[in-house]
Amino acid sequence: TVTSGDLNGTDAGNYTLTATTTADITAKTITVSGLTAGSRVYDGTKAAAVSGTLDGVIGGDTVTLSSGTFDTKNAGTGKMVTVTSGDLNGTDAGNYVLTTATTKADITRASLNVTANNASRYAGQANPAFTASYSGLVNGDTAASLSGGLTFSTVATTGCPAGSYAITLTGTLASPNYTINYVNGVLTVQRHAGATDPAYIGAVINADYTAAGLLGSGRRYGHSYDGLVLTSGYSAHTSGGDLVLTVVSPGVNTGGYLSATMFDSSGQTDN
Repeated sequence: TVTSGDLNGTDAGNYTLTATTTADITAKTITVSGLTAGSRVYDGTKAAAVSGTLDGVIGGDTVTLSSGTFDTKNAGTGKMVTVTSGDLNGTDAGNYVLTTATTKADITRASLNVTANNASRYAGQANPAFTASYSGLVNGDTAASLSGGLTFSTVATTGCPAGSYAITLTGTLASPNYTINYVNGVLTVQRHAGATDPAYIGAVINADYTAAGLLGSGRRYGHSYDGLVLTSGYSAHTSGGDLVLTVVSPGVNTGGYLSATMFDSSGQTDN
């Protein structure tokens, strides 16, 4: 827009003027010198922290270089980092075009812990299926992002006594973006409650030992227990041909199992 105020000359005051037209102001091209980028740990993105001096910015304008972009998100050394006009920031950034520039930096692998989950079972049972958990996966990565597999092992067997046993975790997991660490878990083998547990005094235990969650050997069903003789600490009667055992005082508990010897009239023995 031009107005009377834009007139000049000795007679300008004798005239008035108003007119409009259009024209362009193009963004000014600037460059960056001393460009550097910081190396960092893998985070699943291509973002790079950069620094450098912007050359050609008009005094008083606010323009800064905010960030750069790695060529890929994956870990590696000497990776290309690029800055463009889109990386300019500040209230006057839209008035400038940055000549594309590059530098190099590293993305190092992130640490990933794969841990065998703790598990438990009762003595005499088979080991449960072991599982693992993952700590350190970033930005939507999952276990499916890894190649290879896991192997669980333990010295605990079906016949082992109650106690704590290591769940040893090894594997062939691999990833270009993670350093993988394997962490063992613990298998707790619990003994079955038996006659040595005061809470079970007076408990009624069926012939299959299920009432108290017990295991036993030599169990028989539909067998006559006439003339039954018990070791101390137990009383018993038969119901439908099956033995019903009642704990009346502390008895013997071995390896997590209730232990009682019962003799029937035919001389057969149940333990």
